[in-house]
Amino acid sequence: MALIEWTKELSVNFSTIDSQHKKLIGLINKLHDAMKEGKGSAVLDEVINEMSDYAKIHFETEEKYMEKFKFPELVAHREKHREFILKVESFTDEKDRSKIGLSLQVMRFLADWLKEHIINEDHKYVPYLKK
Repeated sequence: MALIEWTKELSVNFSTIDSQHKKLIGLINKLHDAMKEGKGSAVLDEVINEMSDYAKIHFETEEKYMEKFKFPELVAHREKHREFILKVESFTDEKDRSKIGLSLQVMRFLADWLKEHIINEDHKYVPYLKK
């Protein structure tokens, strides 16, 4: 079973963004699946790199729509995106220092952050996208 299942609660009802959120969830589930097989450290670098690269694309897309639809909390939302990228990139440094248990730490951070961000932050711009 996947760590994060796509639910209606996670949907922002905007297909482009929902599809990108599903891709991010897929990366988290990829790490989770590998960890269940005892292979978390084998895919950790790949997941961190993919998450960082794809999150940048996703955040750019979201921010473009927020600008277009004049979302008033764009600056604060953009800062949350920037902090996420910095945190994900910091995992690369920690991995290079051979920190024990990093796969679990990364997975928990990514899963918790993404669910919280979609539900509590992304849903704030939904009314602006529907205009």
